[in-house]
Amino acid sequence: MIEEPMKRPVGTIIVFAVMGLVIVGGLVILGYYFLQGRKDPLGIFGKSGTDEFAWKEYTAPDRTFSILFPGEAEEWVDSTETELGYIYVKEYMVQLDSVRFEVSRHFFPIMAMIDWNDDELLQMLGSWRDGIFEDGWESIYEDTIKVAKYPGIEIKVKKDFPEGDSLLVFTARGFFAGSSMYDVKVVGVDKEVPEYSVNKYLNSFRLKE
Repeated sequence: MIEEPMKRPVGTIIVFAVMGLVIVGGLVILGYYFLQGRKDPLGIFGKSGTDEFAWKEYTAPDRTFSILFPGEAEEWVDSTETELGYIYVKEYMVQLDSVRFEVSRHFFPIMAMIDWNDDELLQMLGSWRDGIFEDGWESIYEDTIKVAKYPGIEIKVKKDFPEGDSLLVFTARGFFAGSSMYDVKVVGVDKEVPEYSVNKYLNSFRLKE
């Protein structure tokens, strides 16, 4: 288990909690449409995933990482002003009917993190995790991991919905590399996302920098 966050500036903890809550909001919306039987409400989803995904190696345009995606990835950039300064986010995503595969890279101001050690980074990731646990999500497991030489955490959460028998499952790995935080995640209806496919996707991530 991850220990409680150390007494870093309150703004830092808020930043990570907000990041987790944003993710939760997206999962709730996704689950709502599944329950309503509207798998493609906006006409933006690709073909439905099956037990066998059409895996294809993807390399980020800046060549910082590679990963297996089950389709062509969409890319976009966003930014948020925080007490630490501006945090820029690059998103890479493949959305299928009932499964979403996504990598997010959050660029933090270098001077805000220059003196942080591995233990402090893990504790800040604990704040990111806590944000995801909001709104009734139940932990399936969590553990500390290593991605290349960098410490991180892996979490898996689930949520039952009040109607039907749908179960939404979210699996993510978060870690810092330099002044960037990466989170690599899969979310989807449990029956539509085989465990071996989740593991294959997460384990395919490679840092190139």
